[in-house]
Amino acid sequence: MKRTKTIKKNLWLSPEENKLMVERARRAGLTQTSLIRMMLKGFVPKDRPSPELRTAVMDQINLTNALYRLADKAKIHGYENAEELRNLADEMCRNNLKIEEELLLPEDHTDFWKK
Repeated sequence: MKRTKTIKKNLWLSPEENKLMVERARRAGLTQTSLIRMMLKGFVPKDRPSPELRTAVMDQINLTNALYRLADKAKIHGYENAEELRNLADEMCRNNLKIEEELLLPEDHTDFWKK
């Protein structure tokens, strides 16, 4: 596999700046290199959610998937509520995406680089 990152950069930081970078990378759950690359692309990572919150989000996603399976079975067996179950699962999926976006997606600051 050909290495795509071939340019090495050295960076000098003050002790305070280094402390800030180490802490910010830790809070975001990233390496310092990943943090710099993300910020160069105009994104500011959010703090990584707590393990309990990540577990709760995964539980919500699993429940939504179970509801989809139930809706599919209801449709196969001809239940009249099958479409209602499917709509509810779609609504839960949209809600899950909003939650994930709010918790995980980095803030977009690409307009900063256009100045």
